[in-house]
This record gives sequence, structure tokens and C-alpha cells, in this order.
Amino acid sequence: MSNPLPPLSEAEYQELRDSIQAVGIQVPIIVGVKGEIIDGEHRVRACRELGITDIPRLVRTFASEAERTAFIIQVNLARRHLSPEQTGEVRQKQHELARQLREEGRTQQEVATMLGVSQQAVDKWERESNTTGCNAFEPPDARVVVPRNAWPRIAARVAAKEPQEQIASAYHVTPQRIGQIAQSGGA
Repeated sequence: MSNPLPPLSEAEYQELRDSIQAVGIQVPIIVGVKGEIIDGEHRVRACRELGITDIPRLVRTFASEAERTAFIIQVNLARRHLSPEQTGEVRQKQHELARQLREEGRTQQEVATMLGVSQQAVDKWERESNTTGCNAFEPPDARVVVPRNAWPRIAARVAAKEPQEQIASAYHVTPQRIGQIAQSGGA
């Protein structure tokens, strides 16, 4: 898997390279059991350019790809200077990872620790998901507006156990949007 964060800018990379040249590697790279770089691609690149061959490394294993990605995000967020837009993109990835990790059976606290967020944040994401009746990590389909006068009919169809996918198809929206409308009671 590639790094879920954007690459360093050339100026940031040059600063890292200059630091390594001046004081050496201060943070070991993290590799998987097969030697693949999990964290430290830029440090390795700088060392190669500088002719440094003795690179400190730690070997780390993960129970799943989601856990591995959560680790990469957490360690990089502490060191990187991201734009607000980049931070938003990373937060979206964290939301998705939270859902995946919870589906793998992790507790809210374990997920929070892995992602570097509070347990309350993970709880809030889940409550939002349960309240809307849809995946809180995906925005509702904003391209099509369902007229308010159709909402009671939609709620009645959902209450009658008609598949939400079928209703969504009729209105050209996502099943999640139908769930939101049904949750509102059609009001």
C-alpha cells in the first residue's frame, strides 16, 4: 500500500535531507517483516542520496491493512505540516479506517489510539452513522433533490419493508439518502 499522506514538498524534503546530513537519522524507519518500508520513505531516499547505508530500522507487524494504514497516518500527522485541505482528506481516511477497524472487532478505545484521536471522536462518528441510518463516512447524494412532498411516501415505503435500493433507484439517489429520509419520519 502506498502512503495515505501526500508526499513532502521539495522544500520540506530538502529540509529533511539537510537535517539528516547534519545530525543523522533521529527517528528509525519502520519496516514490515518482508522489509517493505512502512514509514520512512523520504528518510531512506535522503540517506541513499547522501551515501548513508546504516539506516536504523524497526520491524513492525500489523493485524490488518487498516491497522497498518492507521499507524502510518498517526505517526505522520504528528510530524507533517499539512494544508487544511490535506488535513481534511486525511480525516476522511481516518473515518473510513475507524469503520473498518470497528468491523474487525476493535474497541472504540483501540481505534482511537490507533488513529490518534479521542475515543469520543470515534463514538461521535458512530452515533452520526446510526442517527442518519447511513454511512457517516460518505456524504449523501447532493446531486439530486428529493421533493419534500415525496418524503412521507418514501418513509411509508421503507416502513412497508420495500428495499431501500429499489426506492433509491426510483428517485435517482443513494440508498443512504433514502435511509436519511426514512429516519426523519418523512417530515
